[in-house]
Amino acid sequence: MKTNTFILSMLLFAFAWSAKAEEITGFRLTICHDGDTFTETFPANGWQNIVISGQTTSLKVLRAEVDAPESMRYIGFIATMYNAEDGWQRNENEWRTIPFTYQGNGIWAIDMGEGQELVESDWLTKNKIKTFEFFVYAEDSSGTPMHYNNESQNYKVTFTTGGGGGSDTDWKVKFYKEATATLTLLVNGMDQSYVFDGDANRLPNMQPGDAYSLVINGFYVSFICNDDVKATDVSLQYKVYEEGQDGGWNRLDAMQIFSQDVKNPEKGIIEHQTMCFADGLGQDISAGLQFGKNYVLEVMYQVIAADRYFFLGRDKESSRFRFFYDSETGISAPAEVALEENVYNLSGQRVGKDYKGITVRRGRKVLGR
Repeated sequence: MKTNTFILSMLLFAFAWSAKAEEITGFRLTICHDGDTFTETFPANGWQNIVISGQTTSLKVLRAEVDAPESMRYIGFIATMYNAEDGWQRNENEWRTIPFTYQGNGIWAIDMGEGQELVESDWLTKNKIKTFEFFVYAEDSSGTPMHYNNESQNYKVTFTTGGGGGSDTDWKVKFYKEATATLTLLVNGMDQSYVFDGDANRLPNMQPGDAYSLVINGFYVSFICNDDVKATDVSLQYKVYEEGQDGGWNRLDAMQIFSQDVKNPEKGIIEHQTMCFADGLGQDISAGLQFGKNYVLEVMYQVIAADRYFFLGRDKESSRFRFFYDSETGISAPAEVALEENVYNLSGQRVGKDYKGITVRRGRKVLGR
């Protein structure tokens, strides 16, 4: 166990030094906020501190993960909670440390079961604005200390405790009615595009099959929310795991995001339609997989609006892509999927291929001739 004196000394180093952390390459938390579970990825620097508006009923930390070699001597998750108006927590007794354990494949993790509930923690008083502050401390094999702490700023999430939370909102983010989403995979170097409709059903409902290489190369998603809010962040969430098991979520950010107002005559309101694109990602998801096993690529779209997280296509069977991972010499490449090229305008209406103006074709924005 680390003593309080040791922890305080490490904290002083954390705020005095920049976050070099040459041997720590990634840091993620899986969090459940008012019933929505997601994984947040924290870069070594430049992370913007989050302020959650409204009252938060429940905020749980379910899992913490760090990417680092097995040779590390020690890695610890260090966190505290304090009144936001009081600033940085200087009381050494209020900082808590939980050690990571090595899981293999370069992953150190802390599994917290049903989760560490922050709102009902002994640290908190109800209906107060609180800041949850945290960072990672580590020692390499020679005992040299290092920190993963957002360039000495640490990571902070500020929220208001109390009843109600965000669950009492009367609006939802939802898929747009047509040309909802497209995921482009490179299966053994060949382009395969999958289209999702407004109910998140995949068209066609095909699987990658045998694969020695599987790459996420692009995605498109279109959704609407009502006239109270607009989306501030959109990403594709994905995880790869052996059939029958599970894995941690990763994210790929949208490269282009643009919105337009759409009149909803049934409700008599203006809704915001948002369209997001990402092309040429080249995200290889087959690295580290074992030949001769069945795997699942699971995807969903994460939208942040009004400081809340919404997930499109979550827990849908159509969001799971199954494949058998084999060597290049052991299989023949599957035939490229032939899809009808439906063309839509920016209002989501199907138009002819000779339509003049900006259109969406197979998930990509195209300027018509």
